[in-house]
Parts: sequence; structure tokens; C-alpha cells
Amino acid sequence: MSGDGRDQGAAIAQTVDASITGVAVSAHPPAGPVARCLYRVRASLGRRGTIAWTLALMWLGALRHRAGAALFGRARAWGQRLSLFLTLTGPQAAAGTLRHWRDRALDNAARHMRDQHGTGASARLRRAWIALAVRAGYVLDHQASRLTWRLARTLRVMERQAAAPARLGPPPRKGPGAPSRLAARLAPYLAAIGWGVLERLAKGLDGAGRLVWRVSTAGRAGSGRSGRAVLRLGRTWSVAGLALLRRFHARLRPATASARHWLAHRPRRVGRMARGIYQTALARARVYPWRRLGARLLVPAQCAAGILFGLSLLRRGDTVHMLAGGLLATAFVLMAIIYTWMQAHQPKAEAPGTAAAEETAAPADMPEPAPSGEVLVEEMADPPPLAALEVVAPPEISSSEAPPKPRRKRTRRKATASPTPAPPLVGDLATGA
Repeated sequence: MSGDGRDQGAAIAQTVDASITGVAVSAHPPAGPVARCLYRVRASLGRRGTIAWTLALMWLGALRHRAGAALFGRARAWGQRLSLFLTLTGPQAAAGTLRHWRDRALDNAARHMRDQHGTGASARLRRAWIALAVRAGYVLDHQASRLTWRLARTLRVMERQAAAPARLGPPPRKGPGAPSRLAARLAPYLAAIGWGVLERLAKGLDGAGRLVWRVSTAGRAGSGRSGRAVLRLGRTWSVAGLALLRRFHARLRPATASARHWLAHRPRRVGRMARGIYQTALARARVYPWRRLGARLLVPAQCAAGILFGLSLLRRGDTVHMLAGGLLATAFVLMAIIYTWMQAHQPKAEAPGTAAAEETAAPADMPEPAPSGEVLVEEMADPPPLAALEVVAPPEISSSEAPPKPRRKRTRRKATASPTPAPPLVGDLATGA
């Protein structure tokens, strides 16, 4: 017994449990009075007694599992059958029964419609019975459709659950470290998704190379040997790139594991970093010229869409579609080349103030103005406060000492731009009547 009121046996048991399960000692709830009594009894048994105690508990636990499986396995199987019946077989059978009743009601209505036309009350009763049978058929059909749609939704949910990755380990607990554990659990899924995207991209490139290869081999032109060599080289590069991506992913796995470990053990720091990154990215995204980016990407996007559409027409295989797809893809490739060349060779715009500055340059014999005694605010070691700057007014410069403003060159108007004279007024307009 220790002096702080805690049992030594309990502390040893908690330490052993922590070393086995990997859970921190502070995660366990405090032991109650019954558990403390059991710990004292086990500690008083000695080493062999403690070992026998532990083995007995293990055997009892295994026996409980075996007995539970033997006793309640059949009940669990019947429960699973019942749940399957309630979710799959039952709705399907009920929908079939309702459709059968619908058909019987509509057959009854049709049989009454084929009867001899009566008069008076009998005709009204017959028409009412026909309308009732038709409405019952509508209701039964609607309920059968509802059951069918519910069955389809259940099947979709079951398919989604079956396709979900198996969960390893206990479910995440609600606690102070929940975000970090969530990040550690999501990291492998995100990495797998990213790798899947890269692999799909590489396979798509490889498939595009194969497609172009088949199209080139379909044409029997004798001058296509260099093109075939280029396509073969591109396909080889795509396969080599896929292999390089796989090697890079294999090299990246230990770094990903260490990053997950670091994320799981520094939740607050990671949260601060993520918040700062998010705020910075949001601020930069707000000031980014998205419209200009969209205007610059408009033509490349159109070219890419046209090339893809042309390749999709090429895949049809018949002569007309291959000719149209080849022409379309060639036209958009040429458009992309021309657009790239125009963007690379844009005319250099002259600075607007260079010519005016050359005209208004001071002559060489004019003396340089003496520097004023005032010191710039940027050059001062300790700039004055804002109030002092507001009090001091800048010195007035007379119009004679002010430097002349550069004259803007006005473009000459064309001769055709002169306004035509108005036609003379005739009749009542000329007299003003």
C-alpha cells in the first residue's frame, strides 16, 4: 500500500494493461471499491497465484466466447435471416402481392365494362364499382412502387457498406485528441485517393498512346514511319513514367507514416498551422485576378475540348468519323500552336512617358537644384509622429519655377472625320413659320 491512498497492485495492473494495450494510464477511469478489493486479494496471492488468476480469467473469457457462440449463434443466424427478410425478401414479396391485387382489380373493372349497359341505378352502381376498382388499382400500384424503391435504396446502402474499406481498430473516441486522430485516419485514404488519381492519369495517357498508335497503324500511308516511331517513344515514356510513379509512391510511404505520427502527436500545433495556412490561402484567393485567369485559359480549354472531341470521333473507327475527328483534332492543334506562338511573341509595349521625358529633359548648362535642408521621412532614423507631419505644410511653388508639364501628343484626325455641313433649311423651316 502506498502512502497516497492508491493500491500498488492497481498501479502495477494499470501499468501492465497500458504496456499491453498501448493506451495511456490516464485514459483508464479510477478503480472502484470492488476493483480495489480484488486488486488487494490478487496482490496477496503472490507471484504464482497472480499468474494462475490471470490464466483463469483468460480461460473463462475464452469459454464465455465459445459458449456464447454455441448458445447464441443460432439465434444470431435467425436474427440475420429475419433482418434480411424484413429488408429484402419481405418488400419484394409484398410488392409482388400488391401488383397481383392490382391486376385482379383492373381485370374486375374490365369485366364490368364489357357487361351489357343497363339504365338507371344499376348503371350508376356499375360505373361506381368500375371507378372504385380502378382507383384501388392505382393505390396498389403506387404502394408496390414505393416498396420497390425502398428495396432499391436498401440495396444501394448495403452495396456502399460492402464497398467501404474495413475498419481496423476501435472506433475513434470523443476526446481532446479527436482532430488529430481523425487526420491520422483520413491520411491513408487521402493518399490512396491521390495515388489512384495519378495512376488513372498515367493509364489514361497510356491508353491515349495506344489509341493514337492504332489509328496510325490503321492508315496505310507509307510516310508515317517517323510518326509511328514518335508514338512508340511516347508510349514507352508513359510506361516508364507509371513505373517511376510507383517507385516514388513506395519511397514516400515511410515519410507518410512519419507525417501521420507527427500529426497525431501535435494536434494544437497542427491546428494553428492549418488555420494560418487556411487564412493565408483565403486572403490570397480573394485578391487573385480570377477573371483574368479565366480569360487566359479560355482558348486553351476550347482547344483541349476540341482535341478530345476529335479523338473521341476517331475512336468510332468508320471512315466518316475518323476523317471528321482527324480534321477537328488537327484544326484545334493548329489553333493551340498559333495561340501559343502569339502569346510568346507579343509586341513589346513602349513606356508611355519615355518620349515625353526625352522632350522635357533639362539642358546640360542648367545648374542642378541645390538639395533642400529638409530631410525625407524615409531617411530619418526616427520619423516624427503623424501630428507633426500634418502641421508642417509643403512650400508653395510659384508657377514660373514649376517644371513644365509634358505635352501629350495628339493623334491627327483623318480627313474623313471632319463633320459634314448641315443642309440648308427649306420651306417653312427656313422662314421659321
